[in-house]
Amino acid sequence: MNFHIPTSPRAHRKVLATVAGTMSCLAVFLGSASAEGIPVKTHTVAIEDVAPVLTFPTKLRAYEHIKMIARVQGHLNKRAHSGTFAKTGDVLFEIDTIDYEVARNAASAALALAEADLEFARLGAARAETLGESGRIAQHDLDQYRADLAKAEANAAVARATLDRAELDLSRAVVKAQHNGVVASAGNAIGDLVTPGTVLGTLNVIDQMRAWVHIDEKLDRQLTQQAEQGVEFEVSLTLADGSLYGLPGEVVASTNEIDAKTGTVGVQVIFDNPDKTLWHGQAGVVQVVEAGAEHLAVPAQSVQTDQQGQYVMVVTTDGIVEPRYAEFGPQVDGWWLVRSGLTPGEIIATSNLQRIGAGSQVDPIEE
Repeated sequence: MNFHIPTSPRAHRKVLATVAGTMSCLAVFLGSASAEGIPVKTHTVAIEDVAPVLTFPTKLRAYEHIKMIARVQGHLNKRAHSGTFAKTGDVLFEIDTIDYEVARNAASAALALAEADLEFARLGAARAETLGESGRIAQHDLDQYRADLAKAEANAAVARATLDRAELDLSRAVVKAQHNGVVASAGNAIGDLVTPGTVLGTLNVIDQMRAWVHIDEKLDRQLTQQAEQGVEFEVSLTLADGSLYGLPGEVVASTNEIDAKTGTVGVQVIFDNPDKTLWHGQAGVVQVVEAGAEHLAVPAQSVQTDQQGQYVMVVTTDGIVEPRYAEFGPQVDGWWLVRSGLTPGEIIATSNLQRIGAGSQVDPIEE
């Protein structure tokens, strides 16, 4: 079917009038929509109470992890069970002492005999010295008395050392706790023969716990500089089940040595453990955050990225938006920290970002 378009001047003027009227209505409609602007939620850039949280996985270590090793040979007569809380001086392991008691008694008797011989030699030497002063004893005999005294003194010293060794061996047959702590037995059974070097167990001193973390060299320098400038940090511990340990930690030491393989520095954190709820070998995450830190920050949803970098849409006083490229730090709890490019008081769009572009008219709604 063919359509016939009138070509007479009068008909032509009627068509043009109709088109002009339609375009006029469209312009009015578009102008009205433009004047109203696109509704967007906005946020005023300000200093916020947010700070980056640094996290470091760790395994807790007892403040002291003491291996208890047999120093003498014998059958095990007593052993502490794993998990036992011990106090300083408590007997944890005992090796059969009979042989060592016999050796101690024999050494004690030998010392008594040596001391009796020594006393006899002293008396003989004293008489010989008196006779020698008056010339009533031959020099050879005087020398013999002196030699007998020296030999008796040496024998007594040997006997005394033998007794000391016997008493030391006897004392080593009984293994006592050197500190308050928790016992972890190595599993030797009562009656087992143990020899010098046999590991009997460990004693974990857990009044405090050590947590070693490994920090990137650059970050370590940054944190050190901040600390030297008086910045304080809060150190906390999150356990494997996600719970937060109730007491803060304290950074006490650094290896001051960079691991050639990882480029990290070892840092030691101490946590008080008065209730003994932390255990040796327990996994956790150490968290470090600047105490009371405040930073210039913007809501995370306001930041967009293109080939030129990250930017936000700044709303001007007349309701026009324009992109503003800025340098952002880490993202923390729904906020992007701002390093440069924005100042407090500026207003940015946080919604309908896909509908607006440079020069768009918006209707700002403060969040």
